[in-house]
Amino acid sequence: MRVVALLVLLAGVLQPAPAPRLGHDQYIVEPTQGPVIGLLATVTVASRVEGDVVVLGGDVVVTEAGAVRGDVVAVAGKVRVAGAVDGRVVGGGSRGVLAPLAGDPARPARLAWGKNLLHMGAWLMVVGGMALLLPQPARRAGERLAHRPLAALAAGGLALLVWVAVVGIGLLLGATGIGAGVVMAATGALVAVKVLGVAAVAFWLGARLLPWLPAGLRAEAPRAGVGMGVMLLLALLPLAGEVLWLAANVAGIGAVLVMAVIDGFPLARRLLSPTAPRV
Repeated sequence: MRVVALLVLLAGVLQPAPAPRLGHDQYIVEPTQGPVIGLLATVTVASRVEGDVVVLGGDVVVTEAGAVRGDVVAVAGKVRVAGAVDGRVVGGGSRGVLAPLAGDPARPARLAWGKNLLHMGAWLMVVGGMALLLPQPARRAGERLAHRPLAALAAGGLALLVWVAVVGIGLLLGATGIGAGVVMAATGALVAVKVLGVAAVAFWLGARLLPWLPAGLRAEAPRAGVGMGVMLLLALLPLAGEVLWLAANVAGIGAVLVMAVIDGFPLARRLLSPTAPRV
């Protein structure tokens, strides 16, 4: 067997990439033809890969003996590189699309805090804009979260599993127009629902804080901003902040789905009607 492997190496023949299996880590120890794809797993590259390495919901590790002749991408995961990478290195952080506050520990603390402050300001602007211009969906989703918290968490978790499956199918299709379209459409849909869901959690938290707020902050838009600010500050806590932010994301996504199931058609009709009363 060693003789055969040596002859293959000398001949420059590349091994085919292992088939991606959900939750199974991959170890690339022989020259491999990419793309190498991982699903909810870690891919460790300890040899040469001719092509891209893409992981969804996991990390990519390129050891000192590893070399990637393409891009290294971790969606909702981290990338650690000690070897050579010819293309781009893209990592979504440990919380990926679910947590824009995820920082890169390799960056200086000043840059990390600057990034956090930028994202905090962006979230406050988004929630403030929704509270002023389109409050009905966020308010109604917040009400559904208050009345059905367990259903919201379950729906949010199920939605994330469906998203992982859909994006996994897109990655399996490879670098084709269809595959890229599936990944982009699924990620765009998740981000859109996530934004509305986080706003819904801010509305819900602002309503819970109402008895302790001064008179000037008791209107809907200001208290939603306060709720968002509290969420963002809690997200900065070590370890616990990551868990709290993830829970808020999952609950918010689930609240939007619960609202869509219960109120979808009546709410859409009221929103699209220019003479409809506020809900």
